[in-house]
Order: sequence, then structure tokens, then C-alpha cells
Amino acid sequence: AMEEKTCRPLFTSGLSWETFVQTLTPPPVCVRDLFRILSLFAGGGVDADVDAAEAEAEAKETLIALAHFFQDHLSPSERDAFFHHTLPRVVSLALRLPVLFPERTLPLLRQGVEGRVVLTREQVACLLAHMFFLTTSSRFGLMGCGNFLPYFQILLGTEVSPTEVYLRALFLHFDHLAAGLVPLEETLTFRRHALQSEAIPCWKDTRSPLCHVDIRTEGAIGDHPGEVELDFANEDIGFGVTATQEEILFGMSPEMCVVCLFCPTMQENEAVLIRGMTRVGACTGYGSSLRWKGPWEEPHDWSQRRVLAIDALPVTSLSEQLAHTALTRELNKAFCGFSLAQDDSRSSPVRIGSGHWGCGVFGGNKPLKAILQWAAASQAACGELGYYTFGGTDFALAFQRFVEGARGNGATVSDLYRTVLAFREIVDKQQGEEEEQNLFSFFPNGPSMKQMNSP
Repeated sequence: AMEEKTCRPLFTSGLSWETFVQTLTPPPVCVRDLFRILSLFAGGGVDADVDAAEAEAEAKETLIALAHFFQDHLSPSERDAFFHHTLPRVVSLALRLPVLFPERTLPLLRQGVEGRVVLTREQVACLLAHMFFLTTSSRFGLMGCGNFLPYFQILLGTEVSPTEVYLRALFLHFDHLAAGLVPLEETLTFRRHALQSEAIPCWKDTRSPLCHVDIRTEGAIGDHPGEVELDFANEDIGFGVTATQEEILFGMSPEMCVVCLFCPTMQENEAVLIRGMTRVGACTGYGSSLRWKGPWEEPHDWSQRRVLAIDALPVTSLSEQLAHTALTRELNKAFCGFSLAQDDSRSSPVRIGSGHWGCGVFGGNKPLKAILQWAAASQAACGELGYYTFGGTDFALAFQRFVEGARGNGATVSDLYRTVLAFREIVDKQQGEEEEQNLFSFFPNGPSMKQMNSP
């Protein structure tokens, strides 16, 4: 029984492996063949009585985003190249499963346990091929299905659906594999860290010095060489079909998507770090404005790239965020993640690339979240917090002034925490008008001497 809990079966199609191999030999040569095969694999078998034309029509309706993609987003020559060069390579990678995974299982990153899973790029490519052919499944991850069916099925938005942008990147990654541009022997590492109760800081009393903060209105997380990119994660980390920060991150770096096969829901004291994934595509916008820009052009040592996933609390009001349990939960969550990133860097102080973590659909308050992240990064002994405001100049100026005041006064982590508590008292007194309240307006120059000298 121990065996089942530490790993999971890989090939989870209802078909036998022999049928899978036969069906893909030779590989499909047109959209019709591909759709027939995807329907067969998705259903785990085929109904012999169904008329072929009827089956095709049904497949196109089910896989509407993929149908749309082939029809409207690929030129005839691109379609041709996909079926003659790229898809045969995807098939051959899928068929290598028994060689690359002799046990036909994947180790799990279990909840509450320090763990790591190391895979070669070739193993990851094999898993992506099976996710494409819908022969993997999983209850983990944002979409909870463990394969790319959501990318194939879901069209959102009027002009461009995020799924089409993500399919572009996935197909480009497959093109790179077919062209031999992917160093197959390189590895990706997936690490899970659980913060033990004895390692939780006493936020009220810690005198740790504050780390440097680099606030940028231009650019995006990951622009600075070597920084650890923060994934504003869902507790179930993974890809998705809208265009949140996390979904875009996974969509542009398809290798990351395999994490949903072996990473159960993060608990409140856990973080996940992924190292070594390639960024394939570039896009602009966010949400409904997401657009494909093209291949990622800038040279990069992808083996050193790191993404840190931590999930914020979904909240509906400022007072809810200032409650003791919420504050300590967010501080400990960020500290857990930043400590993991710092540990992964060994002795050199790490730079965290972040921004408005948990302030989009999760409803977080930006100034509050910025200060909590700064406190956590400082406590974890990180070298620098890179903070991208995505054009928010007013916020950037206010945060900059706060940071300079705090560092100029020699404030410590506990001083930041006490400032947040003082802000909570103000908010509690002024019930009702909280939406307008900005911590930086009350403490423009950082922690006041009053907080710094209080016992």
C-alpha cells in the first residue's frame, strides 16, 4: 500500500498500450485523422457503430478550440509542417514511454513532505506528448484533468482565446523538439517544501534587517537575469484556460505543465520551486487582452531558470486581510517560499521577482501585500525583492518613499509587522470606508518611531 502513495501510474488511457501503439503507427497525416484519434483516446475506446463522418463532426464540436486553432491560426503551410515534421516527433516521444519510464509510474510530491522530482527534458517531452494525446489523467492541477483537453475544448473571449495563445506555445515547443533544438539530457527539478512549525518566525519580535527593494514600473517578472520568478499560484498549481498571471506563465513555458501530474494541492505551509524550464513563447496583455507576440527571442540559460509557486488567500475585504490569522498565513506562506528559493541558491543572496501577488482575482490589497512580501523576503535573508508594478507609477512612488524611509530609519522586519498592526487599528476605527484606505497614506515614510520603539 505504501507504493501507491509515493508514485502514480503514468499511462491512464482506457486503451491497452498495444492499441495505443497501433493507432499511432503510422502517425495521423491530417486534422481529420488526428481528431479521430484524440476522440478515441479521450473516450478510452471507440463505438464501432458510429458513422465516421458523425464521429468527426462530434470530435470537432468537443475539441472546438483545437479545431478553431487549425482552421484560423495555422496557415496551410504551417499545418503541413505540423503533420509532416512535428507530429511524427510527438508520436515518437509518446512511444518512448516504456523506455523513459520503465516502471510506468511517476513519483509524487506528497503533501507535508520535503521532496523533489528530477526529470530530463526528454522525459518531460514524453509526458507532454501524452498530455497532448489525452492519455494521462490526474486530479491535481488547476484544471484537475492532467492533460490538455481544456486547451482543446475551451474558447473564451471574442477575438483571441487564451487557449489559442497557449496552443501556439505548445506547438512551438513541439516544433523545437522536432528540429532537435531541445537539449534532451538536461534536467528539470520540481521541489516541494513544507515549513515546519519550529521554523516559523515570531513576526512581532524578529530584528532581521530589511533587504533591498528594486521597484520597476517597466518590464515584467523574469526580465532581470537570474531572478527567481514568483508564480502567483493557485493552491492547485498548473496551467489553465483564462489568462491569470500563473496561467500565462505555464502557457508560455509548456514544460512546467507536467507538474500537475504529480503535485497535489499545496497546503498553507507549503511552496513549490521549479528549476530548468524553457520559456518558448512571448505574449502581451493579461486577461481578455492576452495576445501572442511570437517565439521568445532572448538568449537565456534555461537550466538556471527558477519559478517559485506560492498561493495567496482569496479575500473579499481589507479587514479580512488584516485579521491575525490571515496576516500570519500570508507572511508564513511567503516566508516558506522565499526560504526555499534562498536555500536553492545555496549561499548567494537570491533576487525574488514579484509584484502584486494575490491582488488580481484573489482581491488582495496592494500596499499590504507589498509590505508582507518585503518582510518575508527580508526574514528569509534574500538579497533583493524585485517588485514589478506593471505601469502603476503612483503605487511605485508611494512604495519607494515607504522603503526609503524604513531603510533610512534602520527599521527591521518586526517594525514592518508593527506598522501593519497600527494600520489595522486605523482601519478598525474607520469601518465602512475601507476600500479607499492605503497603508502608504498613513505611513508614507515607513514605520514611525512610535512603532519602532514600542515594546
